[in-house]
Amino acid sequence: MAGLTLLAVAMGWLSFVRPDGSFWVDVLPASLLAALGMSLAFIPSLGTAISAAPPEDGGLASGIVNVSYQVGSALGLAVVTIRGNRSAAPTDADPAEKVTA
Repeated sequence: MAGLTLLAVAMGWLSFVRPDGSFWVDVLPASLLAALGMSLAFIPSLGTAISAAPPEDGGLASGIVNVSYQVGSALGLAVVTIRGNRSAAPTDADPAEKVTA
């Protein structure tokens, strides 16, 4: 549970990074916190899922867990991207308005 909490905090932190922010202050610490959270959450859950499955279904269990991680990561990235897009300056919303014919 601590790993998922750390990961959620890191994703929240990353969702508030501004375009003029610093990599060293805004992005790197949040990314390291996310990596720690993923390690604390995903490695034990992968071990639990595989050990709970019968030996002949170990590969299937591993595949299901890994697909779940990938889909969850894609959905999380989509949410963070939407949040970032909504916080952009209004002048950045439609680049076509800046083009003259």
